[in-house]
Amino acid sequence: MARNLSCGYKGRTILSEINLTVFKGDRLAIFGDNGSGKSTLLKGLIGAPEVIISGERMTAEGLKLVYLDQNYALVDRKASVLDNLSGTTPQLSPQERRNHLARFLFSSTQEVQKIAGRLSGGEIARLSLAMVTASPIDLLVMDEPTNNLDIPTIEEIEIALADFEGAILIVSHDVVLLRNIGVNKAFYIKDGRLSQLKTSPLDEEEFLDELIGGGE
Repeated sequence: MARNLSCGYKGRTILSEINLTVFKGDRLAIFGDNGSGKSTLLKGLIGAPEVIISGERMTAEGLKLVYLDQNYALVDRKASVLDNLSGTTPQLSPQERRNHLARFLFSSTQEVQKIAGRLSGGEIARLSLAMVTASPIDLLVMDEPTNNLDIPTIEEIEIALADFEGAILIVSHDVVLLRNIGVNKAFYIKDGRLSQLKTSPLDEEEFLDELIGGGE
């Protein structure tokens, strides 16, 4: 996916010599201190226009990729919860859409007809994840998807992501979430470089020891 990739903005390089490959079914996590460039890396990997890159960025032909940012920009704030989902799931029947939304705690008619702009931050996050997990996707890229969510909501999200059949590339410091969705490889950004951790969140004790050590 990336070979000797550099990412940054006009006049400033944030990350250099990035090498990262995502295979079918992979579940990869990115860690790093605040301001280390985690979001910049995700945007560079997906080809976001605001990030300047050099090096090689490659994607498989026909790859279906969805990026879920911290602001949940894919949600139309002027449309209802149900209409937001309907716009991305033409293959589902009305009842299938209602069933899917119910998994994300949108159960009643009043809840699914609510305008998205009136939702809380946690509800917006739940709707976003409902939208991106309802259709076949090859790669789901997520930037801190569970920020400001309560435990029951996070648990529902874990169930949905555990059932997700595509590859996942996620920035998150929620080790329990990462373990529960089956993340098998983790990477750490330090001093503008990306390196793979020796352990994965599935080996929680050893992983936390390595993470606390800053990837060393």
